[in-house]
Amino acid sequence: MIGVLVGLLCATTWASASVMMKELSKKLDPFTLNAVRALAGGVSMLLLALVTGKATGYQALTPERLFFLFSSVLIGGGIGDTLYISSLPRIGISRAFPIASTYP
Repeated sequence: MIGVLVGLLCATTWASASVMMKELSKKLDPFTLNAVRALAGGVSMLLLALVTGKATGYQALTPERLFFLFSSVLIGGGIGDTLYISSLPRIGISRAFPIASTYP
């Protein structure tokens, strides 16, 4: 039962995030909004890992793995999410959200 509740909470927060980003995009430029969102998410994940005791395994991060990790964050989070946020006021949530949620 807990899995179903967590799944519903995830879907609700995911959908409401787009609505909040659209409203905030009227006040902040897409790059700043994405940076604030990424920073808040990163800090939240780090705190959750520390509180639950799951902050282990970082010694396995070799320089090569760190390169690929940061490249993925830069391309996906930096470029992709910034373009998504900039599309919200242009084409609206009803188009931007489904397009961004389509995976091959």
